[in-house]
Amino acid sequence: MADTLTDMKVDRALIDPNFDGYKLSLDAIPVYTSNIEFDLDEVKLTSGQYSLQHLKAFGIHNHLFQDPWATNTVYFVNSRWDIVKFVANNASSLNKGEPVLRLPDADQQRSKSGRHNVSLHFPSPDVLTVADGAGRLYVVRTGDRKLDQEWKVVFRHEIEGQNFQVVHSLLSAEGCHMLEVALLYVEERDMAFEEAQEIKGGDFVSVLEWLTLTFAAETNVWELTRVRRLEGKSAPDFLTLEQHGRGMIVGSEKHFTFVYDSVKPVDKAEVKESARAKGEDKKAPAYTWFQSMEDLTVHFTLPENTNKKDLDAALSHNYIKIRLQSQVLLEGNFQQNIDIEGSAWYIEGRRLELQLCKKDPAMWSAVVSGDDRGEMVVDPATAQEIHQRLEHLTSDTLNADPDRSEKPFNSQQLEECDTFPEETSAMLRFDGDTHQSTHLVDLSSHQWLFNTALHSDQMPAVCLRHDVDGLLWQPKANYEKKECPLLHIGTFNALGYVQASKRDKKFAGCSPDLTFAVLCDCVRHVFVYRQPEATLSPLRNRKTGREVGAVAKQQVISLDSTDPVMGLAISTDKIFVLTAKILHVIKVKET
Repeated sequence: MADTLTDMKVDRALIDPNFDGYKLSLDAIPVYTSNIEFDLDEVKLTSGQYSLQHLKAFGIHNHLFQDPWATNTVYFVNSRWDIVKFVANNASSLNKGEPVLRLPDADQQRSKSGRHNVSLHFPSPDVLTVADGAGRLYVVRTGDRKLDQEWKVVFRHEIEGQNFQVVHSLLSAEGCHMLEVALLYVEERDMAFEEAQEIKGGDFVSVLEWLTLTFAAETNVWELTRVRRLEGKSAPDFLTLEQHGRGMIVGSEKHFTFVYDSVKPVDKAEVKESARAKGEDKKAPAYTWFQSMEDLTVHFTLPENTNKKDLDAALSHNYIKIRLQSQVLLEGNFQQNIDIEGSAWYIEGRRLELQLCKKDPAMWSAVVSGDDRGEMVVDPATAQEIHQRLEHLTSDTLNADPDRSEKPFNSQQLEECDTFPEETSAMLRFDGDTHQSTHLVDLSSHQWLFNTALHSDQMPAVCLRHDVDGLLWQPKANYEKKECPLLHIGTFNALGYVQASKRDKKFAGCSPDLTFAVLCDCVRHVFVYRQPEATLSPLRNRKTGREVGAVAKQQVISLDSTDPVMGLAISTDKIFVLTAKILHVIKVKET
C-alpha cells in the first residue's frame, strides 16, 4: 500500500494574527515543596552509548510520571528502585511520598552495565507498564490507584541483551483485554564494511518493539501473542499506538520500516520498494572531505580492528590509489598536483584520515576527477572563520547608530531552528497488519516542540512550530484514507519563537485544558505562558493605537534550589518540578 501524502489543515479560527506578545506579570505564585526521602535513580549515558540515537532517545529523561486518570498524582523511582507516589490534591500539605512497589530483583538489575533509566506508562486506571531500563518489561496490576490498593506484578518479559524504555501503551477492553506496548532501544549492528557504507547513520539502529499481550480469562494471566518490530536511523520524536493494534503513528527525522512480525511475516520486497519510493535507499557517501586553499582532508570509515597492514596506499604528485584488502577505497587522478612531502595518511580507531597538501593554492570540485562518491563537508576551522567575518551582521543590543556602514540585524531575526533540516522529518502512520505506511505528513518545515497527554481516553498530542506559533495536533481515532490523521486543536501564540530563545530549556509542556504552556530550564527557572485573558476594561496599544481587550501574561518562577531539574509534569492548575532532592509544586490557578 502506497503512502497517502496528506497536509495538516490549520484551523484559522485558532490563530490570532493580532497577537501583541506576552506581558510580564509580577503576580505572586505559591510554590510548595516536599523533601524526597531517598535520592532519585539516575543513570547517565556510558562511553559506549555515544550515537545521536542514544542521545536523543535517552539523553534527556523525564523522571516524573503523571497519572492521566488522576493528574494531581505523580510518580518517580528512587535509588532503592521504589516507585514513589505523590498526591497533591491540597498543594499546601504535601507528604514525603509513599512507596507503592519495589521493582523485582532490584540489586541485580540495577548493577547491569549500560542500563537506562526506569520508565513508566499508565494504559488504564488499574494497569501500569514498567521498563526497568535493564532489559525487563513488567505489567503491574495497581487496582484503583485512587484507593491505594496493593500493586502486583502480573507479567514480565525480557529482551535479551537489550536495554529499553517503554514509550507508549494502551489497553483495549472491547471483546477481550488486549494490551499494546511500544518499547524503544538502540542496537549496535556489527555490519560488514560494504553494509556500513550503504546504510547512512552508522552502526546504530533505533528499534521499536511493538508487543501485543492478551489476557486469558480461563487462566487469569497475560500472554504475549504478537511481536512486531520497526527500525530506523533516528530516535522518534513522537510515537502513539492506535486502539486494538490497528496501527502506529511515528514522527521522526528518518523514516522507520517494518522488519519483523511474529504472526504475519514481513514482505521485505514490499518494504524495500516502499523505502525506495521514499528515497531512503540512497547510499551514504563512500567518504567525506573538506578543504582550504592550501590543503585537503579525506575521511573514510573502516571496519573494526583494521590496522595499517590491511591498507595499501600508492601516492604520487597527481595520482592516488588506496586499497583495503581487496576493496578499492579511492583511485584516480587529482584535479591538480599535490606536494607529496607535505601529505600523509593515518588511522585513528575506525577512521582513516588522508591529508593532502596542494602544490598551488586553489579550491577543488572533487578529490579525484570523475569520482562523485564522496561528500564535501565544511571544515570546522573554515566555518569559524566565516562566522567571525559575519559576526558584525548580528547584535544582541539595540543599534545606536543605524546609519553606519555595517548595519546589524536583530539576532532574533535569524535563529538556528529556522534552518532547513538536512533530513526530511515526517509523521508516518503504519498499518499493523499490512506493515506499510498508509499516511505521510511532511514535517520538514515544522519544528517539534513537545509531546503531551491531554486526556486519558485519547492518544498523546504533539506541539509543532508553525511560523512563530506552537500548534497542538491531536491524532484522530478515525479518519479516511486521504485524510490527515492529525487534528489542530489548539494554539500557543509565539511559543515557537519564545522556545527558540531559551538556550537552557530542558522540558516543555502544557496544561490539559490548554490554558497555559510551560518551559522549564535545566536549573531553577520555570516560565509560564498564559493564553490571552479578557481585561476588565479595554486597553490601548501606545504604538499602534489599537484597542486591546485581552492580555497574555508571562510569569517566571525561580525555584529555591540549584540542583538540576529532573522532571516536569503539568495538571490543569499545578506544575510539578522534580529536582534531585525536592519535589516542587507550583499552584498556577485556583480551582
